[in-house]
Amino acid sequence: MNNFRKKNPIVLGIASAVMLSTNVYAAPALEEVIVTANKRAENINDVGLSISAVTGDQMAEQKLTSLEEITSVVPGLVFSSSTSNTPIFTLRGIGFNEQSLGAYPATSLYIDEAPMPFPVLASHAAYDLERVEVLKGPQGILFGQNSTGGAINFITAKPGQEFEAGGDVSIGNYSRKELNGFVSGPVTDTLGARFAFTSLQADEWQKSASRNDENGAQDYFAGRLVLEFTPTDRSSYLFNINAWQDDSDPQAQQYVAYNPAIKVDAATGNPPGTLAAIEAQPFTDEDTEAADWSPLIDPSSERDYLQLVGRGDWDLNDEITLTALTTYQDFEQEQSTDGDGLPLELFDLSPSHGAIDTWISEIRLASVNATSKWVIGANFEESNTSEDQTLNYIDSTNYTDQNAYIHRSGIALDQEISTYAFFGNLDYSLTDQLTVKVGARYTDSTIDVNSCNYAAANAPGSIDVGDGANTATLFNTLGNALGTVPFTPVSYTHLRAHETGRNL
Repeated sequence: MNNFRKKNPIVLGIASAVMLSTNVYAAPALEEVIVTANKRAENINDVGLSISAVTGDQMAEQKLTSLEEITSVVPGLVFSSSTSNTPIFTLRGIGFNEQSLGAYPATSLYIDEAPMPFPVLASHAAYDLERVEVLKGPQGILFGQNSTGGAINFITAKPGQEFEAGGDVSIGNYSRKELNGFVSGPVTDTLGARFAFTSLQADEWQKSASRNDENGAQDYFAGRLVLEFTPTDRSSYLFNINAWQDDSDPQAQQYVAYNPAIKVDAATGNPPGTLAAIEAQPFTDEDTEAADWSPLIDPSSERDYLQLVGRGDWDLNDEITLTALTTYQDFEQEQSTDGDGLPLELFDLSPSHGAIDTWISEIRLASVNATSKWVIGANFEESNTSEDQTLNYIDSTNYTDQNAYIHRSGIALDQEISTYAFFGNLDYSLTDQLTVKVGARYTDSTIDVNSCNYAAANAPGSIDVGDGANTATLFNTLGNALGTVPFTPVSYTHLRAHETGRNL
């Protein structure tokens, strides 16, 4: 087990720029696009940043209802999924190809300005939106250290002054059925409500290259309730509840290359017995539907998510607004993934358990007048993430008598993250065409990590050379042979303690 603590006592960001801008006047027929890229509402032409805004009308016209579809209309934004079924966002070529649940991204994600600090939390945020704002390039001053590539803000549709309802149904191949709907309107003179939902069911679309088997079924439901309360002309409150459940199959891989790390057995000089089976596997056909996976590790996933957002805005005077925002999020998953694209067990994660809970709060003051626009604020985060994965590789070249027939190993990772930050940004107009921008941010972040590699129980039907966990047997043999002092033998009881939730 490894325990370590990462402390970043000072992370200070300072940015300044001189911006030359020309006022752009839209034709009367064009709709004015208001964005909150600088944590205040303003015309997109006045932002002074590289920003793409996709409006709700555009998404409705082009039927953009998922993260993958939205990236197709934003230049420079790319969405992909890791082998462990976690989203990866790349903006202007900057991304973080990491499959862990608790890894911070290079592009930060928000819904109504409430942070979603880990990419998987945004899996089903892209429905019933007023717009999507994509800020390109480093945004560390206002959005923190995890926005090297930029920031993406999903702005939800809000309740209107009149009752309205709507929906649509889409049917496609693979028995695809998508349903979207909303109900919105005033509850009282000061309270408005909007409920929206989206659901998708589709049959399997991937075909096994080695047998009559299929994968890739989709099955999820997401719902959102937005409440707006405006008791006075100078105060407003927003409450946002998001929840979704996703039981879709993780996408299987395609086998396109082969480079054996072990070609001969060191003891016998002969190829390992498992190598012939690996070499006999054909590469995947050049077909988008073609893939493969182990029949014993059926790709599957169960994910549940809940988010609560509360926000208050108070106009202290005609120029200064105080904003307080807090969000709590809870996520859990159980899944099995095949990471090698073969019917063999070479890099299969099953079972895999994960959880995230996070609480983030922010308070800020913003001011807008004829010559200057400024914002100062502070935020605080407490996040906990955990993962427990069992790696299966019984068909690999490690499964030999010299390696004690090891074929399974486990890793458990727990993180406790505490972060607070102070930030400020100023836009000062020297003339109508010349604006000076100055910003700074101070961040203090502490991450406590508990990481444990453990001996997973042998798979049914495997050769057992120890007490039920061959990995433990191998490491005990090596430890005794090397005369490691002190050496604490690894035993199957360590595994049982882990599985029952006791400390290792």
